[in-house]
Amino acid sequence: MKSIKYLLLLLTLVSCKSYYVKQQQFNYYFEKGEYTTAEKRYQSLEKPEGQNKLLYNMNMGMLNHLQGKYELSNQFFEKAYLHSQDYHKNFTTDLGSIFVSSAVNKYYGNPMEILLINYYKALNYSLLNQNEKAMVECRRALSALQYIDDKYIGNNKYQRDPYIYNMVGLIFEIGGEDNNALVCLKRAVDIYQKDNTKNFGIGVPVQLKYDIIRLAKKSGDNTALENYSKMFGESYNLAITPKNTKEVLVLWHNGLCPVKTESNLMFNMTNNGGGNLMFVNDDIGLNIPVFFSINSNNANALSSISFLRMALPRYKERKLVYTHGDVQVDKETKSLNLGQDFSLVDQKILKDQLAATLAQSITRVLIRQVAAYEASKKNDLLGVGLSLAGALVEKSDTRNWQSLPHSAYYTRVYVPETSKEIQINLKGEDGQIAKSVKIATDSLSSKKINIVNVTTPEFSRY
Repeated sequence: MKSIKYLLLLLTLVSCKSYYVKQQQFNYYFEKGEYTTAEKRYQSLEKPEGQNKLLYNMNMGMLNHLQGKYELSNQFFEKAYLHSQDYHKNFTTDLGSIFVSSAVNKYYGNPMEILLINYYKALNYSLLNQNEKAMVECRRALSALQYIDDKYIGNNKYQRDPYIYNMVGLIFEIGGEDNNALVCLKRAVDIYQKDNTKNFGIGVPVQLKYDIIRLAKKSGDNTALENYSKMFGESYNLAITPKNTKEVLVLWHNGLCPVKTESNLMFNMTNNGGGNLMFVNDDIGLNIPVFFSINSNNANALSSISFLRMALPRYKERKLVYTHGDVQVDKETKSLNLGQDFSLVDQKILKDQLAATLAQSITRVLIRQVAAYEASKKNDLLGVGLSLAGALVEKSDTRNWQSLPHSAYYTRVYVPETSKEIQINLKGEDGQIAKSVKIATDSLSSKKINIVNVTTPEFSRY
């Protein structure tokens, strides 16, 4: 009876709700852009310490960023950054996942999320006109980029993000480090051409073509000027900055990133001998070989297993309300350029991690099944209970940084000193203006590169 009580207690501790559903009270207000109320709801739902410490600080950083509280935002992002220094640690190593699931472990984030901590910190400092601190964050981002580039070299995995290089370069330029800025833009162009076009269908943004040629000219790098003018065409080789204008970098963070949910797969198992187990799912064409040490203690248990159920994470995209936009200054209009689709990056990273996730899940289920078999030899009811519990608690990790945008757009405009406002027009798939955001220009400076940051968390459906 005592064993049954423990079994029932275990089952009550395991919830079938996804992380998104558990945070529904927060999500409702955040998705409506009511950030003050969303912050209060979030603080009532999530703890600043514990397994979700990284998520807490990332979400609090985002909430304060969107409320214009940039200094407080960076306090949370700095905590997130320090906590994320173990992001290279494989989250599957926590022993808690062996019997229950990876969802009970500390959340370490994925490579893109870690990069975006430094991105938002640098952006916050730039908006505060603290350029030296902004460039510290840029260098941190470059270190993280180098780490994942070295880790996944040659594996066709998400390892280099051109948008981060691009934005780091532009922030370096804002801080007066033109040579470092040019190096980053060169790297961005290379990655857009080699990786992003293939993986995400996003080529070199038009604005980047102008920027790299302009910076090459500004830095006196005649070789780069000649190469990129030839690569993109002489039409991108324009004057550095028109006179009597205010220079503005317009950023648009659009929509919300996908929600991580769970899918369940059934695998047939065959034993080829020597611990070489093969798990097959014909529906999706998966054949997963796993080496599992077979000995006299577990051989009978393994022979009794013919199929396994495994819970795997998957993403549900939050469809965009606005699909493109432009910036209007007086009668001049410039398109906002898509810099990165974070939703597609999330999908790519999840696919990259599939083999490791499956191997962990399979090993976890096998260990539980062997334990249940051994228990059944002493007590049939306990064995059945453990087997049932194993099936019920098999759960994937549905956590992710869900307050991130779906995608990022940008452009650079020159605002005549006589202009009163910048108008940002956001459009849907029908090409009609669905929303306009007007920014007064009286607070903009003619002596520096200004940043205008617009966020639209709206989405239409899953």
